[in-house]
Amino acid sequence: MNSNRSLAAEKLRIGGFVPFTAIDYPGHLAAVIFCQGCPWRCRYCHNPHLLASRSSDEITWSTVPAG
Repeated sequence: MNSNRSLAAEKLRIGGFVPFTAIDYPGHLAAVIFCQGCPWRCRYCHNPHLLASRSSDEITWSTVPAG
């Protein structure tokens, strides 16, 4: 793996992780990683806690299981 890509991934802030979902991608089983720091402010957003670029709820990459 390219070391620059590895460093970029380590800096990506994770605001939430769902290890198993059968509803987010109809017809498929999936895991979902929610990134933190959304620049948009949609009125209908169902994840407003992810808007801030930093939070006390931040998850580290080491806690996300590798496939």
